[in-house]
Amino acid sequence: MAAVLDLGSLTYFTPVLIFVLVFVILYALLEKARVLGENSGLHGLVAFIFSLLFVLIKPFRQLLLTIIPWFVILFLLVVIILIGIMILGFKKKDITEYISDNPGITITLVIIIVTIFFVGLSSTFPGAVGFPSEDVDDGRLFRLRSVLFDHRVLGIFLVLIIAYFVVRAAGFVAKKED
Repeated sequence: MAAVLDLGSLTYFTPVLIFVLVFVILYALLEKARVLGENSGLHGLVAFIFSLLFVLIKPFRQLLLTIIPWFVILFLLVVIILIGIMILGFKKKDITEYISDNPGITITLVIIIVTIFFVGLSSTFPGAVGFPSEDVDDGRLFRLRSVLFDHRVLGIFLVLIIAYFVVRAAGFVAKKED
């Protein structure tokens, strides 16, 4: 039976999509940060070389294929939260002021991004992040990793982080008694 949305043939275009993704993101970062100077051609060349490396080296390609879906989910979650906040009547200026006044939001996002990167790194390169592979140890660290990175445990942490920011934003501050 034919499927309405068959994405199986999309795997043939994976190297091209990875090349374009890495090139665009790296070129934009180099242009914004101006790490290599003002030369846009040099930025394009460096982005092209790194994009080519990510296409040609299979573990790097596998790392990107592991972490990209998590970044998409994180991006969609942030967009949905921001849309929900804007539906409640807050303006874009209010949201940006709140985020700039509270570095905890930025720190939380950075922690989530680093966690996604390290989980992808540990699944692509076992033993590279400090976790030995399953055949090296007696299974205790593997079980600990499987418990800590279980979807239910990560979901609980996510709910706790969201609850923290909701309670903080709602202004439930204990009143001091005089």
